[in-house]
Amino acid sequence: MRKQRKRLTQGRRRPTRTFGLSRLRGRGTEQPSSSPAAHKLLERRYRAIIDDQVDLIRRFRPDGTLTFVNAAFCSFYQLREEEALGRNFAELLSHDEVEQISEAIFSLTPDNPTVTTAPRYVRHDGHTYWLEYVTHAIFNAQGDVIEYQSIGRDITAQKKAELEVEETRAAVNRAQRMATLAVIGGGIAHEISQPLSSIRILAGSGLYMLDKMDPVPLERIQKNLQDISSQVDRIDQIITHLREFLRTNQTSPAHPCDLNDCVESSLRMVQERIQAEEIHMTKELEAGLPAVYGVRIRFEELILNLLLNAVQELKGRKGAKIRLRTWADRGAHFEIRDNGPGLAPEIQNSIFEPFFTTHEDGNAMGLGLSIVKAVLSTCHGHIEARNASGGGAVFHVVFPESLDKSGKGGMWDPVPQNLGFSKK
Repeated sequence: MRKQRKRLTQGRRRPTRTFGLSRLRGRGTEQPSSSPAAHKLLERRYRAIIDDQVDLIRRFRPDGTLTFVNAAFCSFYQLREEEALGRNFAELLSHDEVEQISEAIFSLTPDNPTVTTAPRYVRHDGHTYWLEYVTHAIFNAQGDVIEYQSIGRDITAQKKAELEVEETRAAVNRAQRMATLAVIGGGIAHEISQPLSSIRILAGSGLYMLDKMDPVPLERIQKNLQDISSQVDRIDQIITHLREFLRTNQTSPAHPCDLNDCVESSLRMVQERIQAEEIHMTKELEAGLPAVYGVRIRFEELILNLLLNAVQELKGRKGAKIRLRTWADRGAHFEIRDNGPGLAPEIQNSIFEPFFTTHEDGNAMGLGLSIVKAVLSTCHGHIEARNASGGGAVFHVVFPESLDKSGKGGMWDPVPQNLGFSKK
């Protein structure tokens, strides 16, 4: 047995460290001598292998001083080796990333010795590049860091592709909002026409009292002016709401929102369209719903897209009906049900994908339901689509209730796995 073990270990090599590099020891006919010349030969061979790598390799001390760099590293940063060695690795980071990346690297422990970072680097010509470094901390027997070693690669092409996708997605969302605006234009006009009509009547009444009545009823005129100011505020709120809806980057702060108010506001924007299509609308909005935490305009956008989706499915259908419901059960629930053609089994897994549509008239972009899904992903919400037992489609949305009753948010109840359609 000892002879067999000896044969298995013949020629096996084990790495040892010297000068921050590894050299190979072995047995057999090619065993190197321990002379300085042999050691230098091994080091040159090892360096040749490292310099042939396309990955960026660096080593640095706990104070950040670079002690080793390979040719790929020097080529990327456009530095000679002697210019790189002795420099602090943080000098090659973007100024706004130094603290974050340094903290990630210098917080490594024996239990968590590796971290991946993706720093930016701006060259002298102004071009921005992105890298991905995997950094490993090397510890001594006492658990103290001796040195750090990183292997990096250029991910600029990948990062630019991701940014292009994000820009395309943002452009698509803007286009969807403009298409939605065209649909809700009638509702907006109706919303504004009501306070304008009131202003006209109040102003005319005030002028009549000033011209025809003696003595002039100042209290009544003052009341008219107050009512006019109130109607102007209402118009201003409508315009502000419209501007928020069309904002390119909806970065409004999150806060507790009343789901029923969001439903009513969204419904007003498409009321004209619903009436034009002769759709019978019913509402069952439960009072006292728990607040949902997020951006109100995004919740309205979600409900609006579900409404428009139902209206489109019911277009030209006699006896068309839409039913809206809200209720509370471990969060706030919203359901929209129509008596349209329902969901074909082969499309139920695709309806929330961008650009998916069953309409071929060119008026549908196939983005409404994908926007619904995107909004829910930002607030830990969930949606389920199914066919109703009596025909038509049902979309059931669950908004988890915020655990922070102060309104500062950030904590969520778990989303129920069983959505409980049998509750009501």
